[in-house]
Amino acid sequence: TVNVISSPSPNTVTNPRHKVKVSNPSTVTSDGRVKLVVDSILTVNDIQPTPDSIVGNTIWWTYTSVDYLNASIFEVKYDTLTFAQIGDTVCVTACIIPNGDDLDSTDNTFLRKDIVVGAYDPNIKEFKPLGTTP
Repeated sequence: TVNVISSPSPNTVTNPRHKVKVSNPSTVTSDGRVKLVVDSILTVNDIQPTPDSIVGNTIWWTYTSVDYLNASIFEVKYDTLTFAQIGDTVCVTACIIPNGDDLDSTDNTFLRKDIVVGAYDPNIKEFKPLGTTP
């Protein structure tokens, strides 16, 4: 299973980041590759752990030995979106390519969409991911 967490929401005043979480709901230890395709509006500032490769706006990592109900986390930090406009959409796509059998391939891709916001107002209400309600 792959998921992308955005913290804080992409905005014009702070450095946004994405955490890619690769989790294993299976009872068999998992390993494979992770691919993160970064929106062109984002400028990468820092990547942890060091990726295996970066080709254009695509970052690749290898994950190994993810045990049952555990996870591996990959984090990408970006520069402040000084040229972005409030209301712009930021999209990133994460995919996992497991080695060996995959009992459920429907959870191997995750598309994260966020809206660029301005300075924070205490009355702003946000829902994650975009389009969901409590």
